[in-house]
Amino acid sequence: MHPVCGADIATLLRVLIGNGGIAVRAVPQAAIALATTLARPPFSMAERAYVAQKLRKAGTMPAPIFIIGHWRIGTTHLFNIMSQHDYGYVAPLEAGMPWDFMGLVAAFRPLLERMLPKERFIDAIPVAPESP
Repeated sequence: MHPVCGADIATLLRVLIGNGGIAVRAVPQAAIALATTLARPPFSMAERAYVAQKLRKAGTMPAPIFIIGHWRIGTTHLFNIMSQHDYGYVAPLEAGMPWDFMGLVAAFRPLLERMLPKERFIDAIPVAPESP
């Protein structure tokens, strides 16, 4: 499946229009991307309501820590170290579907985990479903 499958409609249209339209050979893939995009909003709205309710009950959260770095300076190592302690982090499935990671990602976790690459294409660092 293409990375834009399940994107919001604005993102999908921006990708399709901003890159010269759809090649004939890519029409089936674009149709799947459009179908998943159109199927996602009801789930996203339900998740938004669910998260809003959980946030009201949760109260104040600690301030986030942002790690900003450049390639090859050790940010992945720092993420890995921090993830072993009480710091939160964003896992690959959450990063791939940030609007729906508590609902759709949870429902389709086995399928999505099989779709993850075994390693990052940039530097061959292993990727696991719970990697930071």
